[in-house]
Amino acid sequence: MKKAGHLFYVYFVGDKFLDKPYSEPIFASDSEEAAKQFFLNHPKEYNCRIDTTAGVYLASELFPERKLVSLEDELAKLGSKLIVDRLDRHSKDILYEIFKQFPDWLILAKNETEWKERFTIDWQSPYPDNPTMWVSTAWGDYQDLVVGFWDGHIHMCDQSDCLTIECWVKRVNEYVEMIKSEKLIYYESKGLFGGYDLSEPNIITSLISEGKLKKAYSWLGTYNYPKEK
Repeated sequence: MKKAGHLFYVYFVGDKFLDKPYSEPIFASDSEEAAKQFFLNHPKEYNCRIDTTAGVYLASELFPERKLVSLEDELAKLGSKLIVDRLDRHSKDILYEIFKQFPDWLILAKNETEWKERFTIDWQSPYPDNPTMWVSTAWGDYQDLVVGFWDGHIHMCDQSDCLTIECWVKRVNEYVEMIKSEKLIYYESKGLFGGYDLSEPNIITSLISEGKLKKAYSWLGTYNYPKEK
């Protein structure tokens, strides 16, 4: 049986999936009804624009009772230069969760140079010439949130006990605090099985005693290796 109404291809403006808008075919009586249906299928707590290919609608105008937050306005108040419309669905959802939990992070957020649909937040170490600590959604073409200190990093998609974006952001903050308190340190080992990672300070002592430590950075410089002369 043929569905009543017209077929619309609907997507959130700015959303991308492998550089193509992620759209959903929806049968509706008109484009506004299609936009409403799409939003109800993919509800957001923040304001967004919905493109039906026959008209663009603001979710806040379609659903005024929801009092949706405008990420763009909030970022502008903070002085952030991040362009929200360039972000994909996944990055926007994470950005909103960061805004709810740690809004002071957002002043440091920036669109990635290569993948403008993803964002990165960088913190400069207080120790001179140390690498930065960062949180980013720019990691390949899949959905993830990654926290790192220089090349050492941890993927939230690997956290089997943490399956929501809310949990991901909370867990990322735990790792951020561990790096800041030097409970997690970046290190590089040398030799046949050399590599790099984030680990506890005792790995540094162990690798030094074995003559296998190549390099180490800690947030305050306490465990930096080799030591400056």
